[in-house]
Amino acid sequence: MLYGKIYKKPNNQLEFDYNTPQVISGQTTNFGKSISISNDGTYIAISDSLYTGTYSHQGIVKIYSKENTNYDVYEEIENLYPRINAEFGTNISFMDDNHTLVIHSRYKDSPSSFVDIYDRYTTSSPIRTIY
Repeated sequence: MLYGKIYKKPNNQLEFDYNTPQVISGQTTNFGKSISISNDGTYIAISDSLYTGTYSHQGIVKIYSKENTNYDVYEEIENLYPRINAEFGTNISFMDDNHTLVIHSRYKDSPSSFVDIYDRYTTSSPIRTIY
């Protein structure tokens, strides 16, 4: 759970305000496995790598946008190629001033892992890199 609110100060430092709490929670104990905050504090990405949708532990990443004084769900990103134990969202990070989100999937039952790159301005599927 995330308690409090995040503000960007004039010196570009993020400040956490515990006096006005907002609770953001997920479906599993792994909600918040990875968290990324955009540079300007407008977006928060939170992963739940054990989320079960079509497949067990396929994972999901939720993007929250700041609306007035709260963060509301803006978008939910699921793996384009979901599999059992894919653990999509093991690590996430905003890049390029919140225009790009990088999502790592661990693939628990495989020696390989994947990195998906989502660009807000593309109309095609994300770029996928296999490691």
